[in-house]
Amino acid sequence: MNLKELRDAVRSAVTKMEDAYKAFDEAPEDATDIDELRAAFEAATAEHRAAKQRLEGAEAVEEARKAAPIEPVEDDQPASEERGAPSPEVRVGNEPHTYEKHGRHSFLGDMYAARITGNRKAEERLHRHQHEMDVDGRGEERALSSTDSEGGYLVAPLYLQNEFVTLARAGRPTANAVRSLPLPANTDSINIPKMESGTATEGQKDNEAVKSTDATFGTLEAPVRTVSGQQDMSRQVFDRSLPAVEDLILADLAADYATKVDVDVLSGSGTAPHVKGILTVSGTNVVTYTDSEPTLAKLYPKGSDAIQRIYTGRYMPPSAWIMHPRRWAWFQSALDTTNRPLALLGQNAPWNAAALVERLGPENVVGQWLGLPVIIDPSIPTTEKVKVGEAEKAEADPIICARLDDIYLWEEGDINRATYFEVLSGSLGVRVQVYGYLAFLAERYKKAISVISGSGLIAPAF
Repeated sequence: MNLKELRDAVRSAVTKMEDAYKAFDEAPEDATDIDELRAAFEAATAEHRAAKQRLEGAEAVEEARKAAPIEPVEDDQPASEERGAPSPEVRVGNEPHTYEKHGRHSFLGDMYAARITGNRKAEERLHRHQHEMDVDGRGEERALSSTDSEGGYLVAPLYLQNEFVTLARAGRPTANAVRSLPLPANTDSINIPKMESGTATEGQKDNEAVKSTDATFGTLEAPVRTVSGQQDMSRQVFDRSLPAVEDLILADLAADYATKVDVDVLSGSGTAPHVKGILTVSGTNVVTYTDSEPTLAKLYPKGSDAIQRIYTGRYMPPSAWIMHPRRWAWFQSALDTTNRPLALLGQNAPWNAAALVERLGPENVVGQWLGLPVIIDPSIPTTEKVKVGEAEKAEADPIICARLDDIYLWEEGDINRATYFEVLSGSLGVRVQVYGYLAFLAERYKKAISVISGSGLIAPAF
């Protein structure tokens, strides 16, 4: 088959894969042929993968022939080598990539032009880009996600991949701090056995019966949830935007995806489509701080209480505090009776500090309180209704103390991306989606979490 026939085969395989996915996706939950539809989609995916590999191999040979003329075959060459059919290694040098940040060409725009209008130059740029993503300047394979259920089979440009991953981690300090685990494939829930009651031992006199107590077991379930978002845009935006519009679209979708995951990890309701967040788990250690005139000095013993409850109930130490940025700012604003700050810079080695400030930043570890690192997270809710005085109500933000290794978050390695051209083709529109799957479990050891709340944590006045 020539290159044109191989490209036609890939397009045909893509169409079959799209049709099979649509049939599977739109099937009702009680469909009797769901297994057959899934098998058809998997077969179409395998056919597309094989067609793509055949095309890439042929294109590699063709590019190699253009780059290096075929040398005449000497008579002393091994007979096993076929004349006129060399297979040199294809390498990409240090030339600029086809698609670069703020570059001349748009990756999504070329996907649209090649798929919908048959633009030859756009298709050539996409094929050239595919080879650039197969190997880097040192000839090493790239491990990048290429999940495109429609509108193309090419890996997104490297700068989009890097920016996407970076932004996807920027707004999720708590989700990043808990124990991260890979999400198992082909499951809609994760079940973990839990020992409800244990065995027992006791002292024994000679010839008396040995203490015998049977352990009992239960199961904790962490359902797999989906977080997704999409953006519709016009073809005109693709054609006329400079820099390319996908920079803004994917970055914004990724940043919001990260924030939504973090919000769920903290305070998800547990009812689909949300996981059960840390603050929603019942049976954790509750420390109440009631105060009409709160101060850091009076909050101090509540923090000690939160720590000892984890030691007492979990028999292991906590690992961190998680609080809202406004609460940490309140810590830093606290003064003693001689107007000296109680939260001081750690490098000054203060001997009487109530808290240590390591660095100022929007999230992650910013200091220490009572010997534990402080993580600030703007997704901590500030809407908890508390009573101040006889009738007045105000909104407070809780402080979490936890052993973070006891809290599990399962996620896929990459966020999935899909581009749809046909859905909005009647109005020259394109749809870009991001989606991912996660499961979360904060109640494996409920006593590994302490939450300080109450009227002493209302919005601080500076």
